[in-house]
Amino acid sequence: MARVITFSRVYPSYHPKAGQPTHFVEKLWNAHNAHTLDEEFFMPFEDDVWELNKSLPYETVQDFLKSLAIRWEIKPKMHTIRAGKRWKEGDRASFRVWSGKPYASKQIIIMPEVTICQVLDIEIDVMSNVYINGEKNQLSEFVDMLAENDGLTRTDLFHWFNKLPFSGQIIFQHNSPKSYSECLT
Repeated sequence: MARVITFSRVYPSYHPKAGQPTHFVEKLWNAHNAHTLDEEFFMPFEDDVWELNKSLPYETVQDFLKSLAIRWEIKPKMHTIRAGKRWKEGDRASFRVWSGKPYASKQIIIMPEVTICQVLDIEIDVMSNVYINGEKNQLSEFVDMLAENDGLTRTDLFHWFNKLPFSGQIIFQHNSPKSYSECLT
């Protein structure tokens, strides 16, 4: 049975961009081979959303799909960062968003279940030093890449994970380099 991972559609109240869209759905879809077609963004998961959410009212699903920013230039969200140490390679995940207010509305399944392909430990200390699997990675390019792969800018990443120290995992839902250091060479 797949475990649920919910994604925020807007920045949280404590973030400087509070209430603005994160575009995480579009970024996740891009990471799963969304295609550009005649200069328009093609969402290959729209049909899946309808099929996976048959139990929800038609209007709920329709409103959700209408709310998505249909923009081909949105970069992919290659992974998600979660607090705790609950995930391992091979786990199944169901990606979802809230149809309205978080924890007080129905969840919309945004794509078919995925298999977690890679999990890395991440620590951010009180000085904002970043450690991946215990290795310190303070290079500016590395932190920028980490943020971009999570669908954020560097500034947004540190505002999102503002309660330091932070301990969690980077969860990849598709094949990726085994080491972030490989990406920097």
